[in-house]
Amino acid sequence: MTHMAALNIFESLSYVDPRYIEAADTDRLSATKSHSSKAARTILIAAILASLLVGAAYAASHLFKMNITENTSPISTDFCGVNVTYNDVGLVLNFEGPEMCHQVGFKTGYLPSEPTFHDYYPDGEWYRALCDESDDLPEIGYNIYADQVSLKTSLMIGGKAKIVKEYSSGDLQVVEIESDYSGTSFEISGVTQASFIIVFDTANGYLVRIASSRYGIDELEKILAGMELYVYMETNTPRWYSDYGFINPGRG
Repeated sequence: MTHMAALNIFESLSYVDPRYIEAADTDRLSATKSHSSKAARTILIAAILASLLVGAAYAASHLFKMNITENTSPISTDFCGVNVTYNDVGLVLNFEGPEMCHQVGFKTGYLPSEPTFHDYYPDGEWYRALCDESDDLPEIGYNIYADQVSLKTSLMIGGKAKIVKEYSSGDLQVVEIESDYSGTSFEISGVTQASFIIVFDTANGYLVRIASSRYGIDELEKILAGMELYVYMETNTPRWYSDYGFINPGRG
């Protein structure tokens, strides 16, 4: 990636805390923590993005790979002994790499609305889920989830989905996606669109995903810029529930 491309990526973000820009000019911006034996490192997302601006470069370890493909056909699979067909699937995410991977938690420095649900890791400090699923509006404010990558499960994005931006820094790969629900089975109660940001760690095998059917990409970029990730040292094999799973914004 050239310096000019990195500059354009950074300028496209609506919000980045100036503290992170200052730090990016002097350090790699991932700090080691030792208060827990299971903790590997803390990553300031905005700082990683800021490092693109100053042209910082560091080695990446691509043990895991994420493949995103367009889809126009129904997808049929066996779910608990029952044949299920998924229609209107626009994009499919598949993963390659070791079976065991790291867990990751997160904190947020910015949210566009108050969360209605949260789920912490056992340490009580880092989230693995944070959502605004208010019943007052048909749209989902946001779903933010920290997932381990399962090599057995393909993740689906419904609607007429398309990638609008991709960028990477070190081990982190970021993909921004917009989906048009109009005329598809996902157009429910006047909800006609959804936006997604996916952060994938090619070295540690985790996925952080932000999805919303209320806010656009610009607002999700603000959430991303204020996030802090915490990578746990412990690795395990992710649970496997089904060959396919949706990551569209939803309740429950």
